[in-house]
Order: sequence, then structure tokens, then C-alpha cells
Amino acid sequence: GTPDPAAAFGVIAAPRRGMKWFKFIIYFQLWAGMLVNLVAAGKYFTGAYYEGNAEMVYRVFPALQPLDIVMGVVCLALAVYAVVVQRALAKFRAKGPMMYYLRCIVDTAATVLYLLIGSIIIGQSVFTAEVAGSIIGSIVMLFVNIPYFNNRKHLFVNP
Repeated sequence: GTPDPAAAFGVIAAPRRGMKWFKFIIYFQLWAGMLVNLVAAGKYFTGAYYEGNAEMVYRVFPALQPLDIVMGVVCLALAVYAVVVQRALAKFRAKGPMMYYLRCIVDTAATVLYLLIGSIIIGQSVFTAEVAGSIIGSIVMLFVNIPYFNNRKHLFVNP
């Protein structure tokens, strides 16, 4: 017959955990992140961040153009990786949560590095309170997601 879980001795059942945040991540956040990265890549490649003044900005600060192109490539890679991560999480792959953390870390690190190099190129800081808040928010969310996924690691077992 079927074993009775109530009769098991010394076996601790994993507590049932809600999955609403997980569903938000796989059905909205990663897809939205992909779209944001695609739009950002387009803006970096075209200089649209400079609101029609790209030619002048690149004339005054020529090193910004290759930096923007590199950042555009990074954004394209992050957009593609968002889909890869979404599929891994949706299929409960064992590496899915780590891939998600890596995407968050690379996205934040690329932004910080871009702003740091951009600040050096133009000779003044481009960090603002808004940017700092966004970076801090990303770091906080990483530290919120790590225990969230650790509490559900028994679900992420597929190769």
C-alpha cells in the first residue's frame, strides 16, 4: 500500500511555502527586465540617453561612445539572459536561483561600473540620489531573494 506520512518516524516534512513572489518573478519581473534591457540597449547604441545631443556629447567626450556601445552589448546580453533565467526558474532547475542572483548582481555591477567610468570620463560624478537609491534597492532585493529561494530549495531539483 501507500505509506502513511503521519506514521513516519524522524521525518520532517518541508513546510509549505507561498509561491506568489516566485510567480511574480517568472511571469512579470524577468520579462519586464528583458524589455527594459532591450530599450536601454537601443538607447546606448543610438545615444538617445543624451536627448538629441549625442553628437555633441561624443565630440566633447569621445570615450563615452565606446563605453555606451559596451553597455548596450551588456544590456542585450542581460535581456537574453533574463529569458534563460526565466526558463530555468519556471522548470525548477537546481541552478535557477543562482542564475537569478547572478543576473541581479551583473545588472547592478554593470550599472555601477558604467557610472564610475562615465564619471571618470567627464570629470565629475554622475551618481545621484536617485541612482544610489536604485542601486541600494537592487542590493536589498538580492538579500531578500536569497533567503526566499533558500527556503524553497527543495523545489529546485531538476537538472
